[in-house]
Amino acid sequence: MDLWRTSLSDYHGGFEPSPARSFCASRTRATPASGIRPDSKVLSTISDSSGLRIKDLSEMLQIPHQSTNALVQYLKRKHLVEKMGQDLRALYALTEVGRAALVEVTRRQAA
Repeated sequence: MDLWRTSLSDYHGGFEPSPARSFCASRTRATPASGIRPDSKVLSTISDSSGLRIKDLSEMLQIPHQSTNALVQYLKRKHLVEKMGQDLRALYALTEVGRAALVEVTRRQAA
């Protein structure tokens, strides 16, 4: 029995997360066989350019736009990337914290 679902159903009248949301959440935490987490790949790709739109990042990584958007929003909440303007098509770039995190990830992968 899943405690999380049980406690939420007690308070929210049987609320269950959608399968799509559960799938996306599990994918962002997964580490593929390459050992590189999707979020570190996003950081690396953004770092290699002066900034990218989500559409461009999605095309470069060859992953669905919605998945890319979810990853970028996650990284934004963690203060690893920032949007460079208010326009919907504004570029995303690494913050100082994001650059430091990428250096640390790269160092760990090399070890």
